[in-house]
Amino acid sequence: ILLWVSWIGDASAYYVGSKFGNHKVTQISPNKSWEGIIAEIVFALSLSSLFKWCEVTSIAPWVGLPAISYFHYLMIGLMIGVMGVVGDVFESLVKRVGFAKDSGIFFPGHGGVLDRFDAFLLMCPAIYYYIMFIINTR
Repeated sequence: ILLWVSWIGDASAYYVGSKFGNHKVTQISPNKSWEGIIAEIVFALSLSSLFKWCEVTSIAPWVGLPAISYFHYLMIGLMIGVMGVVGDVFESLVKRVGFAKDSGIFFPGHGGVLDRFDAFLLMCPAIYYYIMFIINTR
């Protein structure tokens, strides 16, 4: 769930932000727009809902989706969307401090490996603690 929602949300933020983004967010990441951020969060929530639907209907039982409530799927989707944005901005800050345009050449045109996984730096711990302390305590 994390990979799909994060990467598709990031791609949607890039697409919507580059096509329709007129309201810039910060100088740290000058190409990031509010329109892209909204798109990332909306797509993350939508994909999380789709995963819940797949879990309920048993469309893909081999995936092993967790049997948690729709609310928890939405909360995880929201966390993925928000932490994805925060992770992107944080990684841009690290690159600016290091005077680097891209974080590597492994994925040409994508800014490097760190650009593909920057959201996970904040997302994984946040979702881990959400699962451990919110979902598992009920």
